Amino acid sequence: MEPSIVVPGVHRLEQVLAWGWSMSMHLLALPDGGVLVHSPTWCGDGTFEAVEAIGEVRAILAPNHFHHLSLARFRQRWPDAIAVAAPAALPRLARKGHADLRDLDALTPLLPAGARAIPCAMKSGEAWLSWPTPDGAALVVCDAFFHVTRPVRGFRGWVLRRLQIAPGLCFGATTRRLAIADRAAFLAWATSAIADVAPTWLIPSHGAALHDPDLAGRLQALLAARLA
Repeated sequence: MEPSIVVPGVHRLEQVLAWGWSMSMHLLALPDGGVLVHSPTWCGDGTFEAVEAIGEVRAILAPNHFHHLSLARFRQRWPDAIAVAAPAALPRLARKGHADLRDLDALTPLLPAGARAIPCAMKSGEAWLSWPTPDGAALVVCDAFFHVTRPVRGFRGWVLRRLQIAPGLCFGATTRRLAIADRAAFLAWATSAIADVAPTWLIPSHGAALHDPDLAGRLQALLAARLA
C-alpha cells in the first residue's frame, strides 16, 4: 500500500471497493515536516505504515460529522496530534464518543503560507481546506463535491447515478438533502467562498482529483443548477 502524489505536498491513500466506489484520505505536508490527515480512513493492513512513510501525524481533521468511523483509531495511534472539526460537526461527533476535539482555528499555526481551513455553511459540519499548489489553490473537500471517474457497478452504482453522485463532477442529492438547511443561503455562501479561494484543483474524498483553470466557474455553475 503506497500513497499516490496528487500535487506536490499532497498524498492520497485510497480504498477502492469491489464495485468501483472509493474512499480516500489525504496527507498534506506541514512546514515542520509532519502531516495533516484529512478524513482519516482505515484502508486495511499497512494503513498506518503508509501514513508514517509520508511524515509524523501532527493534526487530524474530521471533515464532517458523518466521516468519523476511523477517527478514534487514528487518535489512538497518534495521541499527540491535535484532532479538529468544524464547529457544526462537534456536537454529533461528541455524541459519537469523540471527546476533546478542537475547532478548526487550532490548525492555523501548523499550516503553510496560503493554506486555511474553511468551515462550511452546512449542517453536517463540512470543512474544506484551501491548499497552495504550484498550479494555484486546491480545494480539498469530503462530501461537498464528487468526481467519480471509475465505473460504479451493480445496484449500488445505479443508486449513486440516481442520486447524481456519479459519474463525473457532481453535487449529490444526499448532500443537498442531508447537509444543507437553506439552499439559497448555502448557494450564496458557497459561490462567494469558491470565488475567494479561486481553486484550480479539486481534491475530493470520493473520486479523482480534477485540475481545471476554470474550476471555480464550473463549481459555481454546478451549485447553481443543483440548488435552484
